[in-house]
Amino acid sequence: MLDPNLNDYAASYPQFVILNMGLMAKVATPVKLWIYSHECGHLFGRRDEDEADCFAVRRGRAARWLDAHGLDQVCAFITAGRADATHLSGPDRCARMRQCFTQNAPAVKPPTKNATTP
Repeated sequence: MLDPNLNDYAASYPQFVILNMGLMAKVATPVKLWIYSHECGHLFGRRDEDEADCFAVRRGRAARWLDAHGLDQVCAFITAGRADATHLSGPDRCARMRQCFTQNAPAVKPPTKNATTP
């Protein structure tokens, strides 16, 4: 659902996500995808903000839209965030997401050999 009057970039409610596309237009693509995936994490049962953050990082890493540079962009986006009743501070959230990013590194596949290679 799109709502230009939403007072945040995105929000999740049971069975749907609301996006403020005016705000989303102002951030880099990896940040947009992370925001959306974070809210999807809530829809997939990650009620805790830390778990939703990690869900988004793992999803991005697996789908290959989130790399180390993209995670740096996400961290820069949230760095000013203060801790509240449900969120860690921006730097603490970033540190946790970096752990999730490292723990979820895709397996490196060995190069395939050409059929003519001995």
